[in-house]
Amino acid sequence: MKIKITIIVLSILALLIWVSMLEHDSGFSKLITREKQTSNPNTFNDRSFANCENFAVIISASKLARKMGVTKDWIIQNYQVPVYADTVENSNQVIGHAPPGGHCFIVEQDDSWFFIQTPGSNELGWLDKKYVVGFVKKDPITLLPCPGRM
Repeated sequence: MKIKITIIVLSILALLIWVSMLEHDSGFSKLITREKQTSNPNTFNDRSFANCENFAVIISASKLARKMGVTKDWIIQNYQVPVYADTVENSNQVIGHAPPGGHCFIVEQDDSWFFIQTPGSNELGWLDKKYVVGFVKKDPITLLPCPGRM
């Protein structure tokens, strides 16, 4: 009988700990949208979304390796997809990187460029469309794919 009570108490305690962890920051940053202001187009606001959003699927390490004529291991160890500061004026200024095969939140699209937030480092910048191989709908808070909405 004491063992059953101990198991019940431990189960309740584990459940309470799990629920309290859900209420705190989940470890994922809030996604950022571009504030539409004429005075400063580079202003950003933190906003969390209630619904699923579009994420760009970046080219895989295998495909990049074939395109570049190197091994997949070399890509994994040495290469990240460049994220640029601007699409016109400073198109050669790399301000961040996205991992091959990763998913990036799409803030905006402009012709052959995507304004994205990278996974992990949460850098904001422009990604060339040539690195995007598809799209997926995901919950921006949990980063889980949305069921039935792909």
